[in-house]
Amino acid sequence: MADSSAPLPNGWSWWSVDLRTSKVRLGQGFDGLVERTITLEELKQRVHPDDRVRVEQEFRIATAGPTLTPLLLQFRFLGLDGRIRRFANAAGATAGPDGHPLTLDGIAADLETVRGDGTRLFRMQRLYNVLLAINHAMVDVSNNEALLARASRILVEQGGYPFASAAVVDHWRATRLSSSGTSTHTLDADASATDSVVLSWLPSAPQVWVSNDLETAGLGLVADALCAAGYRSAATLPLMHEGRVVAALMIRCHERHAFGTDELELLRQLAADLGFARAKLAQAQRFRVLFEEASDAMLVIDSTHSLLDVNQAAVRLLGYSREELRELTMRSLTPGDDPFQMPASSKSHVRQRSLRRRDGSFVPVEVNKRWVEDGLLHIIIRDLSERKRLESQLVLADRLASLGTLASGVAHELNNPLSWIISNLSQAKEQLQTLPDSPLRNELTELMAESLDGAHRIVSVVSDLKTYSRPEAPIARVSLHRVIEHSVQVLGIQARYRGALLKQLGPVPDVIGTEAQLSQVFINLLLNAVQSLPQGRPDENQVVIACFTGANGEAVVEVRDTGQGIEPETLNRIFDPFFTTKAPGFGTGLGLSLIYNIITGLGGTIEVQSTVAVGSTFRVVLPAAKPVELAKTSE
Repeated sequence: MADSSAPLPNGWSWWSVDLRTSKVRLGQGFDGLVERTITLEELKQRVHPDDRVRVEQEFRIATAGPTLTPLLLQFRFLGLDGRIRRFANAAGATAGPDGHPLTLDGIAADLETVRGDGTRLFRMQRLYNVLLAINHAMVDVSNNEALLARASRILVEQGGYPFASAAVVDHWRATRLSSSGTSTHTLDADASATDSVVLSWLPSAPQVWVSNDLETAGLGLVADALCAAGYRSAATLPLMHEGRVVAALMIRCHERHAFGTDELELLRQLAADLGFARAKLAQAQRFRVLFEEASDAMLVIDSTHSLLDVNQAAVRLLGYSREELRELTMRSLTPGDDPFQMPASSKSHVRQRSLRRRDGSFVPVEVNKRWVEDGLLHIIIRDLSERKRLESQLVLADRLASLGTLASGVAHELNNPLSWIISNLSQAKEQLQTLPDSPLRNELTELMAESLDGAHRIVSVVSDLKTYSRPEAPIARVSLHRVIEHSVQVLGIQARYRGALLKQLGPVPDVIGTEAQLSQVFINLLLNAVQSLPQGRPDENQVVIACFTGANGEAVVEVRDTGQGIEPETLNRIFDPFFTTKAPGFGTGLGLSLIYNIITGLGGTIEVQSTVAVGSTFRVVLPAAKPVELAKTSE
């Protein structure tokens, strides 16, 4: 946009109208004629009454949008001193992203001061049209290369210069981007004659360079190359960023003295505008790269909740294509939530929400909302699925640790009374052997034996509780075939009335652990599988325990059933302590949590897959025992 504070030759002045507020800014050329800052309506009242209607019509045409027409007109102006002054004006509107005009910027010439210089006025009007056209290009183009190429074309097509080219400077080396000229011959001749010379000194030229007579300028090879291409005047406009030359526009003319003082001032303004626009575009391009490559989803929405822009991470997270997302609103992704609802005193806000994906599922996310320019909202969305999964594992581990503390206390409290009971029962059984043989003695002996067996089973449970609270280090090489055979034997009678209990024992490596722990694992899994089978149809139901060697040499045991399956909403809770779906009296909810603790303590994993009304599969994977581990256990 043209700068109304930039100095111009005597008789010339900038002016600018903000079409949103109707505020008018006037350059120093209007001093003494009118106030420097007035409203548009006040300015119109200063126009001579005979010219006012015509000026208003031209003004409306120039600002009608979206097609913007340059404003070229003369009118008489009534100064504060009562004198009538005649001004010639060239102006054009600058449009916003939607194509509608935001400002009308112009340059005015006091014809009394610059009278007789029609050629000069024409050139200034033409160059000002160049400024307006390049200002429009700054809005339209999306990268620096396109902006510089467009600028060089505008200088030739609308500025009337026979040749213009653009170059970028990177690492103190200039490279031509584009060239525009009045003929292909001119372009070819200039490119071959001047590229290597002019571009070589461009990085060290921080000021506008101009020569109005190349033949007498004493510039050596540079002037010789330009003159050989048919030029007599040349100007180079460096584009600056942070005190460094980053690009340049080079203009050449066939006639001598082509660049006047006032024209150079406008060209300096052009270079300043392009340098600023180039810096903004470079910043936008860097932001675009960060925007697209970010691992978090990013959205930009407007006040209607429409998605103006999305990055690739948002496409991956939500399952929509980029085009589909731009057709949606934020409310369709967060039903019942107003994305613009933020604390009044806050420019940003972070909260956790669930977003609806294309397939109808919901994903937990952290939403960081921040206001940006023009009432837009920038939203950064971080997928919390993995964090939630890890949090649930930490909660489960914490529950298991708490249960371990409880189990340790219970085991300790039961251990001493059990010792007394077993000791007394053993002594009573021995005393019974001293009595004469009788049916009563035999019956009491049998009752004592059963009581001792029950007490020893309680000791085993107490030992398991200790194992749960403080898992012991693996101390032996265990054959899974032997453990599975034992587990099937224990549950064979109970399974008979529900379905078939089958074994599929393939080759499987030994593991390091204890037979008691592993027996507890597979007995529990088999018991759960048997209890899931519907009653009354033993010929249709079955439980299969299979073992085999995994792809990486690990030991794999699967327990498969044709039972009722597990509901999806409870599947992720089955390893929680005290969680059970069984009826009261048929389970405490500790079995699977104990299994989980044992398997993970042995360095293994346990997974489950289940389909309602089809059945479930529990898969246990344990690392194979290594020869070195066998050697250690035998020492």
